[in-house]
Amino acid sequence: MNDYYKILELNYKYTAFGLFKNYLKKTKIALSTNNKEEFIKIRMGFEVLRAEEVVDDYNRIYRKYIMNEELNFPRTKEEEMIANYQEKEKLGTKIATKVIADNETYSFHLMKFIFEFILADLNIVWPWTWGLAVFLAGIIVLIAAIVTHHYIGLIFGPLLILWGFFYFRWHIIKTIMPMSIVNTDI
Repeated sequence: MNDYYKILELNYKYTAFGLFKNYLKKTKIALSTNNKEEFIKIRMGFEVLRAEEVVDDYNRIYRKYIMNEELNFPRTKEEEMIANYQEKEKLGTKIATKVIADNETYSFHLMKFIFEFILADLNIVWPWTWGLAVFLAGIIVLIAAIVTHHYIGLIFGPLLILWGFFYFRWHIIKTIMPMSIVNTDI
C-alpha cells in the first residue's frame, strides 16, 4: 500500500488547496528530474486523495495498514474498500503514463492541468452553458453562411443549433426533473 500522505507531504487532515499545491510542487520536481516512477505515484495519490467517493475507504485502509490501528472489517468490506481506491490508482497511472509518453514538460503539464480543472468546474457549475454555447455558435455559423453564401455553413449551422438545443434541454431536464418527480403511489 502506498502512503500518499507521505508521497504528497500532506497531513492526514488536508485541504483541497493543500492537495493541489503539493501535487504541483511534487510534480515539478518529478518531471524536472525525469523521475517517472515518482511521478506515477504522485498522480496516483492525487487521484485517490481528491476523490471524495473513495478517500474514506483509503483512509480506513491507511489507518489499518500504515498507522497499525486495530480496525476490524469483514474481509469482503475490506476488499471492497481496497478495490474502490485502486480504481483511482489505475486512473492516476493511466494519466501519468500518458504525460510521460508525451514527454510533457512541467510548464505544459501545469497549463493543461489547470485548463482541465477550469473546464471541469465550468461543466459542474454550468453544464447547460455548453449547450447554449453550441447553439449560439450554430446561429453565428448560419448567419455567416447566409452573408457569405457558403452552403456548407447552411448545413452545419442548423446542425449546431439543434445539437446545442438538445444538449441544453438534456441538462435542464437532468437537473430539474429529478426534483419535480413526485411519488404518486400512496
